[in-house]
Formats: sequence, C-alpha cells, structure tokens
Amino acid sequence: VLFPERPTDCARRELAAVYGCQRHIAVVPEGSDHFERVQADDGILDRHALRARRYVLGVGSMAPHKNFATLVRAVGLLKNPDFDVVLAGGANPRVFGEAGAALPSWIKHVGYVSEGELKSLYQHATCFVFPSLYEGFGLPPLEAMALGCPVIASDTASPPEVCGDAAVYFNAHKPQELADIIDATLASTEKLAALKVAGLTRAQSFTWQIATRRLLEEVFNNQ
Repeated sequence: VLFPERPTDCARRELAAVYGCQRHIAVVPEGSDHFERVQADDGILDRHALRARRYVLGVGSMAPHKNFATLVRAVGLLKNPDFDVVLAGGANPRVFGEAGAALPSWIKHVGYVSEGELKSLYQHATCFVFPSLYEGFGLPPLEAMALGCPVIASDTASPPEVCGDAAVYFNAHKPQELADIIDATLASTEKLAALKVAGLTRAQSFTWQIATRRLLEEVFNNQ
C-alpha cells in the first residue's frame, strides 16, 4: 500500500530481495500527526541555553548508521558557525571527537528528551538535518516537517521517498556538500520559508488514520 510517490518502496524492495520472493509485499507508511496531542516543553531551551543563538537540530541514536559524525564535520568546515548544532538522543557524543577530546562549544548534546521537549526542539530549530546512511522509513524528518521545521536530509534509502520535494538533499558521504547546503539554506529566509510550507503540506499526507485505514484495507483485501 503506497502513496503516489511510492514512499517506503525502498523497504519493499529490500524485503523482496532478502526473502527472495515475488509475492505481494505491502508497506504502510507511518504518520506524522502524533505530536498534535503533545504539549511542547520549552524548559529544555533554557536548561541548555538554546535561546541565545539559532540552532540546527539532529535527532537519533549515536549508532554509526545515523551518521551524526558527518553533520559535525560539515559544520566544522564552516569555521566559527553563527549557530549551534543540537543533538538529541544517544549517550556518548564524544564519538565525534578525536580520542575522546572535548567537542566544540557549538555542539550541544541534550541527551534523551521527552516528547514534549522534542516537540519544542523541532519548533524552535532553524532547520532539521537528517544525515542517516540507512533508514527503513525515517520518522524524524517527517515529524520535523509536521511541526514546521525545514528539513535537510541525506539522499540515501528512504528519506527522499518520504520527504519528496519538501526537503533539500545531500550526499551522506560528503561533509563539504552538506556544509555548503546548510550554509546556503540558513542564509536564505526565503528558502527556509519555502521549505517550511512544503514540509507542512507534505506531512498532511502522512497521518496515523491514513496508515491504519491502509493497513486494514491490505489485511482484508488479501485474506
């Protein structure tokens, strides 16, 4: 069960390849509207001093495939950036430093966050960067779009299928390319505004009601 742009078709192809079958495989996309019932907790902004400068947000674990190291290297290439990089989730941001050295002051690792705190981070970020090397779906960029946060995402695997033309894409293996895109995007209020509008529109096609209906249709139509 797929949308016209065939989001998550990547997952369907991989399942077919792994199991070596040509039988019908339906992949139902996730929803983006679960934050509607969550109260934003802006206290996290004060606890981590996130009101003084604008920031670029990254969300996920510190697992290698999340590729946060590329984001950190990219921003480092900009030299004295006028914004911070906020990383939410995971446990050990020092993996990005040399031999456990302290990270640059512009990297703020806020650790595990509640849903309310995450909603606030999305809402106040200048943009959201998703540098992942692999995702079966990739919910964070969809969450960001639903909350009006412009998205910059890797062009690998499922993010392009999920985000469509509502995001800016980069090669996840090229920090310089990401650095250039972040620099150009943050320098343009028009680009940020356009991405926000496009993201909000895109997210409206991904709701849990739609996902549930499609799942039920698939189950009953293939019994």
